[in-house]
Amino acid sequence: MGREFAMDLRRSALGLAAGLSLAAGAAFAQPLNVSNSPGVPSGAPQIAVDSRGNAHAVWVELTGTNFLGRPCGDVYYAMGDAGALRLGIPVKISASGTTYSETEESVSIAVDGSDRIYVLWVEYGRILLRIKDGSAWGIPFLVESGKVYDAPRIAVTPDGDIFTIHWNYEGRLFSRARVGGVWEESRFIGNWSSRTKMPDIDVGTSVVGACFSERPGGPEDFYQIGYAQRSRAYNADWSGSMPVAPAGGMDQMHPALKLDASDIAHIIWMTPDEMDRVIQYSRKSGGGFTAAVDISPWGFYHFPFMAESHGSLYVVWQNGGYGGGTSVDYNIRGADGLWKGAASVPSSGGCTYVDMAASADGSILYWVWDTWYGQPDGEIFGWAQTFAPPNPSISLGASRLFFGAVQGGTAGPAQIVSVVHSGPPPRNWTVADNRSWITAAPASGSGSGQISVTVDPSGLGPGAYTGVITVADPNAAEFPPKTITVSLTVYPAGASSAPFGAFETPTGGATVRSSVPVTGWALDDIGVRSVKIYRDPVAGEPAGAAIFVGDAVMVEGARPDVAAAYPGHPLNRRAGWGYMLLTNFLPGGGNGSVTLWAVAQDFEGRTTALGSKAVFCDNANAVEPFGAIDTPAQGGTAFGNPYYNFGWALTPPPKSIPRDGSTIRVWLDGVPLGNPDYGHYRQDIATLFPGYANSTTGVGFYKLDTTRFADGLHSIAWSVIDSAGATAGIGSRYFQIMNAGGSASGAGPVMQGARLAGLPRDDGAPVYLRRGFDLGSPAGPVFSSPDGERKIEISELDRIAVYLDFEDAQEGEEGQLARAKVLAGAGPARTASRGRPPKHAAHLVEGGELRPLPVGSTFDPENGVFYWQPGPGFVGEYGLVILGQRDGLMRKIPLRVIIRPKY
Repeated sequence: MGREFAMDLRRSALGLAAGLSLAAGAAFAQPLNVSNSPGVPSGAPQIAVDSRGNAHAVWVELTGTNFLGRPCGDVYYAMGDAGALRLGIPVKISASGTTYSETEESVSIAVDGSDRIYVLWVEYGRILLRIKDGSAWGIPFLVESGKVYDAPRIAVTPDGDIFTIHWNYEGRLFSRARVGGVWEESRFIGNWSSRTKMPDIDVGTSVVGACFSERPGGPEDFYQIGYAQRSRAYNADWSGSMPVAPAGGMDQMHPALKLDASDIAHIIWMTPDEMDRVIQYSRKSGGGFTAAVDISPWGFYHFPFMAESHGSLYVVWQNGGYGGGTSVDYNIRGADGLWKGAASVPSSGGCTYVDMAASADGSILYWVWDTWYGQPDGEIFGWAQTFAPPNPSISLGASRLFFGAVQGGTAGPAQIVSVVHSGPPPRNWTVADNRSWITAAPASGSGSGQISVTVDPSGLGPGAYTGVITVADPNAAEFPPKTITVSLTVYPAGASSAPFGAFETPTGGATVRSSVPVTGWALDDIGVRSVKIYRDPVAGEPAGAAIFVGDAVMVEGARPDVAAAYPGHPLNRRAGWGYMLLTNFLPGGGNGSVTLWAVAQDFEGRTTALGSKAVFCDNANAVEPFGAIDTPAQGGTAFGNPYYNFGWALTPPPKSIPRDGSTIRVWLDGVPLGNPDYGHYRQDIATLFPGYANSTTGVGFYKLDTTRFADGLHSIAWSVIDSAGATAGIGSRYFQIMNAGGSASGAGPVMQGARLAGLPRDDGAPVYLRRGFDLGSPAGPVFSSPDGERKIEISELDRIAVYLDFEDAQEGEEGQLARAKVLAGAGPARTASRGRPPKHAAHLVEGGELRPLPVGSTFDPENGVFYWQPGPGFVGEYGLVILGQRDGLMRKIPLRVIIRPKY
């Protein structure tokens, strides 16, 4: 037939020969004929887009009549090839000549994550499915037979599970699915006493949804939109029908459905009242649906359809009378939740059935429609336009920064704000400030990055100053720029204050052994430069001056209680500090009384003793293994592959540690990585600890691939099990992974708690908790308290794994280590036997905002598992929330982790 349609719409129709780029906002000058079949009526088109932006169109060409005298024909398909920049010659993919639909909606198309094409169509008395894998079409598969069916619809998961829906002429709605390669039997949906028609189906992250027009009772009742859902699991049951909106004295017809990444159902439909109609929209919220919103003017419309891409919705409908119409109209709801307003496809003219699709990033929109199914000259037309993707967005790690400075002198240090950009790269952003005393660098960036903010008080008198940093995305015109308010207090010379804070653990008078977390917090009106740990001299040492022990690390997010108590202080989110003290290196081998001091110093050089703790060291009676990590240093930096993580471990005699290192494990952010190469000699260890079973074989190393982890602050530790079964964690410390260059200390994006408040709370099934370093230990249930939280109490340096799923919680060591490899990026993505895709998220809740998880923790979004081994500095209560699927709904699961002092 010589039909060609330029469907790789990254270039304009006018510029194909010259290979011109299709600029943002460009479009075909005129709609193009897709079917190009004069004298053969073509209609009921549907369109889908694959991961590469290629369009795939299907439609029906009517070439005869069936035994009832109704028009029927065959299904045609054409693919837009990215290389050829053309829609290939249409291929007839049915062969019976009996494709038929009373409502003229006879064919449906879907694409999976591997770009396999699925086409579902109806013939008189049966429904058929054909799959295109690569360039080859499989043979048609019989989905249903034995009734007169209509309006089949199909949805597929990224990995190829299939979900279909259709209605028969008895007014019954059925669905059939293929899950894990196995077909289920057909399943009834809705109310048996109702008459149901015009269904649609979509598959989300973990649920499948269906919508339909349903007339509940007798002939005087109005059709009303209903919704039902099921899980994606094999043979899952459908829920009962749920009304979407009150009927309001008018029929609600022809719904369309999309499920977003959070499994929230979005539904549109037309409300007919003779020739005065409107397209309406609602979304699922809690146990019901939001109030219907008009997304079109009132007019005369038919057959709305909907597409979704990257958080945006695209709705299209026919404007005008049935079988002719006046234009193809559409509306877009951006990821910001705002409808952009109804518009028309230029020169679209008359139409009956329409469909719309979007590329994965929303940068290309595609429309197809038929001019009139019932006319001999009915054709399929297509049109496309490029857009700046309607939903790229910027998230910032802070919305407000506080600085202090002395007039003509010292200013606080640079503060780092992360920039997290959604949407496919490249995405560019610019940074600007409105005050001469603010410097925000870099001036621009692409994708995700960081902004370093400094202040210069030169020329400023004492007082309070405020400025604004604006981060804008020129590719996201619908989204307002994000801002950071910068507050600066300039103090007269000599008027600023010394640092203040507290020395909190260990508890004074405690008896301690082996590794001891030394923790507290410190703030200053300009900024805390350091916290140093000292000890008093003991007998046999020169009296007077304190003896330096080590530098504590200031840890972002370690003390949310302090940040809340001092909201206007510079660097208040990194007020918490921690140091891991190996008492075995104290005088007398770590035996006897010792007094520890913590001293904070600010950027002006002032120092403040935060307090002292007198403790009794009793390593002579220690029974647990002990040791230390040598590299990375406390607060140090690691990069590259391999990075050698050195450490050593001993255990009190007569016990021993296997020389093959099989009972030593390396942990990164609470996740087990593997065993070190152990059993090596080092002179200092052999000299300092003679007479131990491993005195000459106590050193080991682990080859750490730091490139598999995000740049930023992490925690690392070893755990050791000795020959008597005694277990201890050793060497816990913080370090920076820095492979990309520049500072990596910025926090992740801040999300407002309003979104959290709108989600239902899960007060049902428990979570499951495993404590400590034994991966084979049982995981016990933690039930919801009256306030809805699951409360978990641990001591400093302990480790927890919190599971949402009972089966995952029962996995032993092998399954846990396999998951650890996935989390570290060291193995193929884990495919759970239950076929669950990633469907969870987790956050620290602080001051009504959702923040990144604490340093030292990891979350597995596929399986819903939270790992945390808090490092030194974390003491007190921490509110967290896991967002997960329960009963087909996104729910919040609040956790409260209470960390008690170890000593």
